[in-house]
Amino acid sequence: MRVGYKLKIAVVATIIVAIYLSFILYLYWPLHEEPLPNVIDTGRLKEVKVAILYTNLNDRIPENRSLEDAISIVMETNADFIWYAFAHAALPIPESAESAYSQYVRAGFDKDTASKLALGAAQRGFHYKSLREQIEKLKERMPNVIYCAAIHMQFLYPKVWNEITLEVIPSENVSQMVLDFSKWGLPYDRDETQEMMQKLSGYNFYYPDVTNEDYRRLVLSWIEKMISCGVDAIWLDMPFAQARVAYQLTKNFNHPAVKEAYMAVCDLIDEIHEIGREYGRYIYVGTWPGFIVFPYDKVPDVDFVTCRPTGSEVAEMNFDDKFWSRVLDRIHEKVPDAIIFWTPDWGPWNDTMLAVFSQVLSPEQQREFLETFDSYARERGMIPVYPVHGGDMGPDAVRLSYGKYKKYDALAPEFQTFDKIKDLCRRAKSKVPEGERILDVIDLRGQGVPIRLLITSLQGIVNRGEPRLYIIWESIRSNPTISEFWLYYYTEKGWIDGFKPITIDEALEKYRFFVKGMVVYDPEKLYTINIAVTLAGIYDLVIVHPGIVDYLKEKGFEVKYDLRGKFHDGIEAFQWQLENLLNLCNKSSIFLYPTDTEYIVGCRCCLIDLAISYRMACINFKVSHETDRELFHEYLSRMNEFGLVIGYPYPATLEVPTVSFVSSHNMMCLLASFYAPNFSVHCKIGDPKKSFDIAYTRTISLENGSIFIALGMSDLALNSMQSLYYELWNNPLRGHIPLNWWLDPLVMYFCPGIVEYYYETLAPGDIFFGAFSYGRIAPSKFSKLEEYLLQGDKMIKQLDLKVVAFSDCVFDQSIFQWFAKNLSYAIGFFYGYAPNDTYPNYWIVNGKPFVAIYRSLTCLHGADLYTKLSTLIEHVKDRPLFVPVYVLIADFIELQEIATAINALKQEYDGIVLCNLYEMAMLVMEYMQSQGG
Repeated sequence: MRVGYKLKIAVVATIIVAIYLSFILYLYWPLHEEPLPNVIDTGRLKEVKVAILYTNLNDRIPENRSLEDAISIVMETNADFIWYAFAHAALPIPESAESAYSQYVRAGFDKDTASKLALGAAQRGFHYKSLREQIEKLKERMPNVIYCAAIHMQFLYPKVWNEITLEVIPSENVSQMVLDFSKWGLPYDRDETQEMMQKLSGYNFYYPDVTNEDYRRLVLSWIEKMISCGVDAIWLDMPFAQARVAYQLTKNFNHPAVKEAYMAVCDLIDEIHEIGREYGRYIYVGTWPGFIVFPYDKVPDVDFVTCRPTGSEVAEMNFDDKFWSRVLDRIHEKVPDAIIFWTPDWGPWNDTMLAVFSQVLSPEQQREFLETFDSYARERGMIPVYPVHGGDMGPDAVRLSYGKYKKYDALAPEFQTFDKIKDLCRRAKSKVPEGERILDVIDLRGQGVPIRLLITSLQGIVNRGEPRLYIIWESIRSNPTISEFWLYYYTEKGWIDGFKPITIDEALEKYRFFVKGMVVYDPEKLYTINIAVTLAGIYDLVIVHPGIVDYLKEKGFEVKYDLRGKFHDGIEAFQWQLENLLNLCNKSSIFLYPTDTEYIVGCRCCLIDLAISYRMACINFKVSHETDRELFHEYLSRMNEFGLVIGYPYPATLEVPTVSFVSSHNMMCLLASFYAPNFSVHCKIGDPKKSFDIAYTRTISLENGSIFIALGMSDLALNSMQSLYYELWNNPLRGHIPLNWWLDPLVMYFCPGIVEYYYETLAPGDIFFGAFSYGRIAPSKFSKLEEYLLQGDKMIKQLDLKVVAFSDCVFDQSIFQWFAKNLSYAIGFFYGYAPNDTYPNYWIVNGKPFVAIYRSLTCLHGADLYTKLSTLIEHVKDRPLFVPVYVLIADFIELQEIATAINALKQEYDGIVLCNLYEMAMLVMEYMQSQGG
């Protein structure tokens, strides 16, 4: 009994002490409250080079574009900043697709309207669950990108809720948030104020009062919700419009209606920064430059400002520089540290920037305008925002994305500006301040497959934004190597400021934070290397042999994927990749990488850096195998038309069948194999839009001989470019024998600096001849041949290629009509291959000469050249004889061999004259005309 009593006393005492301590804690808590974290700007905004407009990655426009597809599109631009990525306009945003209907009903919408709104929210990803999902998935693959959401401050819907607490705001309370200038004694009642402001905004929603505290709390709930979902930046639309209109009415900056509205927005911006601090993050805030006209000491604490061209400036493709110079000067004066973006704009009018851009300009003019848009912005210190996806094209728009959407989309067939945008993005990323463009160089000569795979994968990751890491690859005859040669040339041209050697250990340490982990391949199943390349590009992983996993773990790298034991065979692996990875990859190019033997893996891994840099899916299919063909078809069917298959099949006998198969999907081949390292660097050096001239001269006439021979030095596109045409270019005999050099115009997108070198050093009398005009195809299989050729015509004009050579999988002379008609810049064509019994081997088609190359006249070495030409000369007795020859240079033929063979032929046969292909085309034309042809 006594124990129980003491226990009760103890319990009561404990409760009293707890209450007392709770009271003391409550009383003094504010004095001891931990301050908000000292969140500072990490400087990411100032590092932005590429900014894009992509509104709502989850909007399913077009319907078959998944979130993963949208993220892949963003990744293709390598964007640092996504402007207007998610927008809060008039309608409240529900928590999820599942809760949308009940939330709309609770807010006072009738059931039919609530059903329609909920359906739209679900279909277009217009809810906060969607926002969180797209940011999380985007950041998995692009952790440093700045995701900028938009808040429209010119709209207020009568039915709204606080999007943090989900409390519905009564309609009478919303009514109190509406702007009424009579509040400040101005002669405009509420209705007159609303009419005036609705004309300004272009919409019939309530126009809110930024000085109303309840409205500000409502807006801040929207903003806080977005920040809680992961947005990095907030852009405010028209926040200073109320102050500007008030000034227009009063002509007095000191009038309370003006000053209070201005200060309310400044305070709102400060509160947005404060909310960011509460979430432990620095939130960037931006808006239009409307505030620059106000004379107050307080300026809005904005991190960025957006400016936009007018519709008339777009139509004229010319900007009012006097006006914009004044605006930019005032911005710099008011907010000197702010970044300025040069953005698209749209609205409920037909004369906005985006309306004119999409409806008035043709697709070709749009691409031209984007060049102007970009250069104007960058010359004046602004960052252009490229219109990839989003923005209304005007109420009367008739040219719609995919034939039905008023939202602009750069990939839509009606516009086709995405390739141009990607090109501008690439050029922006490649610009590094002078003095800092130093390449780190790793010597891979003599290294085995595991190290080559490790370093080329690292190279692809770190070079994605700008050139940083370069490798030395073996050369056959040249010392220093060809890869070293390009370093010296780039330095001499001023494209880089120098280069320095770096060890593998040093490179792994220096670039460790570019890499998200390792993907381990199975050395017993080499097809896993293909899957590893794809995963490396998607997730920024280095490719690792099991034997060096522990070595990399010690350096802080974590295994993200281990492919050992994952697949039964290659078909299973590529099927898994198709279903799980392809939608995350670049849809404009795919990497054909044979991994049949370790030797082939080691030789051709030089292209891995390019594949990873461009986030290509990596495949190894043989079109001679039915199962491979079926799976290859599935891959190509999901790629963009006019996309590229980069690489080369194994064995080489599959070259023509592979090109034909790819062409049947309206895609092109860019052929490359064992001698093409460093293209993740080469593609960012030089100007891909630069035009060149060739000094075409004709020194030969029909009277000079009767057997005219032209030597076409040819092999795979990227191999030839990187290797100095298999080390022939620096041969002292070049210039003493007229030669024709195979040039695929597409290489301008992959090594413009290298192409410039060749044009600078082309020997007199030599020419380049265009290979197909726009990537390797089989014309008879390419259903969109005319569109291909029209694009090719621009390329051959840029490179001054007046002679074009092409082949086909069948001998179909009807194809000649297409080439003659659509390649208007070309004056002559060489076709491979004609049957050996075809004579004459030349024709006039649409007024242009075509000369066929005999199937037998492809030569690998000097003796081969002599034998095949002498056999033809003996067999065909007609004169004149026009004989183009393909000299396949991949076996490292020497020019001395060629000179010896030609001299031997001249001694044996009369009338032999060596000429270039341009001269041969002119000779054929002259001869046919003399014969009445």
